[in-house]
Amino acid sequence: MAIVAAVISALNIPVDKGFKELEDEDNIEKTAEYREIHTVFEPVWGTRWFHYIFTFPRVECDGFISNCKWGRNKALVRNGGVPTVGFSYRFFDDRKLRCKSSPVEISSTSTVLEAKTSIINNSPMHIILH
Repeated sequence: MAIVAAVISALNIPVDKGFKELEDEDNIEKTAEYREIHTVFEPVWGTRWFHYIFTFPRVECDGFISNCKWGRNKALVRNGGVPTVGFSYRFFDDRKLRCKSSPVEISSTSTVLEAKTSIINNSPMHIILH
């Protein structure tokens, strides 16, 4: 019973979903260069329960961070930008991007970014662009 209560309370921890603004005011003007892209984040079946409860995915593209959720979502990217994908933990004020992917260049024809975790939790996430 205590385990069920802990899981329910973990799922209710708020995550700042959405887009984080750039720190530098000069860079805020450059956000017009960013566009939304559809994202699909899927953890591997063996660790799916862990990621749904304790983590949330993030996309970082040239200094702009999009906090997302597992499943289908949207993130901000820039054409020609180099995003990396990873996840952060819910329980910490976690600004670190963990298990981040290799950077991939976004083209103007890219409309969907798929990212999957690996069976080993320390391995980087894999990105597929469509």
